[in-house]
Amino acid sequence: MNERIFACTIFILSIVNINHAQEAPDTYFESSYGKLEYGFYIPESYDSTRTYPLIMYLHGMGNNYFVYLDWYNSDVQTENPCFVFTPRTPVSWADWSGWWDQLTEPMIAALHVMDSLISVYPVDTSRIYVYGISMGGEGTFDLLHKRPNKFAAAMSVCGGGQPFWAENISKTPFWMFHGSEDKINPPKLTEQVYDELVKIGANKMRYKKYPGYGHEIWDVAASEPSWHDWMFAHSKDDTLLLKPSTPIELAGSITENDKIRLSWNDIRNPNKRENKIWYYKIYNKDSLIGSVEYDKTIYEFPAISEIDTFKVSAVNYHFKESDKSNFVYYDNGSIGTGVHDFLKVERLNYILHQNYPNPFNPKTKISFSISKKSFVTLSIYDMLGKVIAVVMNEEKYPGHYSIELDFSNLSKCAYSLQPLLIKINNGKTN
Repeated sequence: MNERIFACTIFILSIVNINHAQEAPDTYFESSYGKLEYGFYIPESYDSTRTYPLIMYLHGMGNNYFVYLDWYNSDVQTENPCFVFTPRTPVSWADWSGWWDQLTEPMIAALHVMDSLISVYPVDTSRIYVYGISMGGEGTFDLLHKRPNKFAAAMSVCGGGQPFWAENISKTPFWMFHGSEDKINPPKLTEQVYDELVKIGANKMRYKKYPGYGHEIWDVAASEPSWHDWMFAHSKDDTLLLKPSTPIELAGSITENDKIRLSWNDIRNPNKRENKIWYYKIYNKDSLIGSVEYDKTIYEFPAISEIDTFKVSAVNYHFKESDKSNFVYYDNGSIGTGVHDFLKVERLNYILHQNYPNPFNPKTKISFSISKKSFVTLSIYDMLGKVIAVVMNEEKYPGHYSIELDFSNLSKCAYSLQPLLIKINNGKTN
């Protein structure tokens, strides 16, 4: 009860003048609590009989002034109406992040004010989110470590933290951003935590690194297709999280500049929560080679090896990954989706091609490809299963091979080859 009276009092008595280039929304006001100034945005469609999520935004060093956030925009609020809380700390006071055991004074004050606001307004306490930029990004890491059960999801832009925070941070869905050339907050501040999250087997985080970008990447991060939707998909009340259910149908082709192009169907379905796709993952065999956001269903890249196979999966907002697509195989400039050929490459690490010409008289050519250094035995069998010729029995490096065979000396061989076999001796494979 005392908190409720306190909150109402500070709203009425401590209004701060706003000087800024872009007008604040009509439902936004500013106030203060001691040294802490803050802004609070109320949804324009506010209805006191329903609850709304709340976003807490932490600014960067020296940016303790009003900033018009795109969360106030009508298109965002129409889709996801929410409260927005923007505390501000003077540079002379302290950082948001306590790189020690305790929260900083500004952060303690900000949390106190936020709890007071929650006691006054109908906030959905299972859907409280936090994100920050630069110093505020560091504060986000710090909060997730020191208050691991308070937020439903979080984002950090060019922030960072300490590796031993990873265990607590892993309890909150977390999306991290950093520029590769950041000289103010080096990428390692984010990556050392991310690497530790991976090490401990955490599965509620994603790291997006922008090659060639420096420190000021907040507009770049905010242009991500899922920026305005991702956090809102999370609730601490979530109990059943399903993986994407629609099958992915993968196709492949070769571009004019000899790149591999993979394309697939858009599996998003607004009527199925599990099909709220966040991004797609592209695999080379069982290794991840790339990813694209949900609004792209094409991925182009140079050939990685002479023989390869590819597949694609989808990840939804809750980090759940779909079943992988069908397989596309690549073989020295040609590409296809043959299941039979794929099984050979994946299980036996080779592709055996049909001899050509067939029928023939008396010469034909046999081609095959192997994906790793192997001891290869190429044998020709007759219709009764008897070996009539061994044309190769040696170690070969990965690559594509073609052998011309002359059967003029094999009078008993019908000049139409059916049973062909490449035998990989696994005991001699490197």
